[in-house]
Amino acid sequence: MNLTSNFLIIFTLKIFILLGLNFIFISSDEIKQNPNPNSNPNQKRNIKKAKRRIHINKNEFQKFKRKFNKHYDKITEIYRINVFNDNLIEIEKLNKKAKEKGPKQSVFFGVNLFSDISKQNFRKKHLGFNFNHVTKLTEYRDFKEYLREYEKDKHKLDKEIKAKNLISTKSSKLKLNLENYLDIDPRKTGLINEPTNQGDCGCCWAFSSAYAIECIQSLRVGKKIILSPQEIIDCTPYTNGCDGGNPYYAFAHAQKTGLTLNIDYPYNANKGTCIRDQLIQASTHPEKSKMIKVSSYWYYTDLPQYESWMITLLQDLKSFVIAINGDHIQNYVSGVLDLNYFECNPENVNHAVTLVGYSEENGQKVWIIKNSWGPYWGENGYIRVAFGKNVCGVCKYAFCARLV
Repeated sequence: MNLTSNFLIIFTLKIFILLGLNFIFISSDEIKQNPNPNSNPNQKRNIKKAKRRIHINKNEFQKFKRKFNKHYDKITEIYRINVFNDNLIEIEKLNKKAKEKGPKQSVFFGVNLFSDISKQNFRKKHLGFNFNHVTKLTEYRDFKEYLREYEKDKHKLDKEIKAKNLISTKSSKLKLNLENYLDIDPRKTGLINEPTNQGDCGCCWAFSSAYAIECIQSLRVGKKIILSPQEIIDCTPYTNGCDGGNPYYAFAHAQKTGLTLNIDYPYNANKGTCIRDQLIQASTHPEKSKMIKVSSYWYYTDLPQYESWMITLLQDLKSFVIAINGDHIQNYVSGVLDLNYFECNPENVNHAVTLVGYSEENGQKVWIIKNSWGPYWGENGYIRVAFGKNVCGVCKYAFCARLV
């Protein structure tokens, strides 16, 4: 064996030795980083708990599918169950936070018809308020102006309120005593329609506007009416249909042409060509010619300092549209929502809803809000929100209208 062969053998042996040592070192490090779960009782317990949780979540998902009549193909189901699990984790966190605040917290979050939808898709499909084209919103009013008008007409308003047995007031001076405002809830009249579902269309701005006008008209004439949000979506300028809009323009449209009934212009959850006149002409409904028209409309901004006086505004108008941060109510089921600034930023409002009432329950004052996600969400389609704290931005905007 020559010198060259010996050198090659020694060199090869050295390489094998180095590789072997490196394998030992790597294996040792991996063992340290990923110990055998059987040798770690806590990790073993956590793995068992995770497996049990996955099993429970699959069972919950099957119950959810049956309850809300959900159907998916195989690939979609894998995605949906992962989203469902994420929402269950979020629900658990929200309920834990509520419990930590004390026994007075009555809010409850849980599985509902939106539990298989991610936050991003939920925001895109089920919200839809925006404040675009601000320069075109000319009918802005200072709330102090309303208070001055209220002071002038207080005596007249008192007579109207007492005649309709809505609430009682004791003073003719411009002084708000919340004890006099124990209950404003038009649902008790039986004249308010059940909340309907906007579906996968970001048109909350249209539904909330239609709801407000419906409420005002129904209480005024003592008869239920159902107006067409589809007309508002198709026929209102400066809006984006299912991609968002502003109640201000909905009221402007209702002032210009009036609103048709839903039976004449039914909802289809899409933005289409305005065919209002054709549908009215073809309608056989006996009240097709009765358009509900707005006589005046306006909006207020940044009302936290006047939240108490918003009750008076509600008493006067019967209903108006507000905007809230809708990101945090996807999983709402029941109770009084009472989130602070850091839990639900009041500046980031993205969902239009209809303020219809105020009440005091077990010493807690609450707003009663009608939503457009159908009767299977929240409290039969409604949500109660803590009063006096600008929760989720309830005082950021108020869009108001009076009818002809």
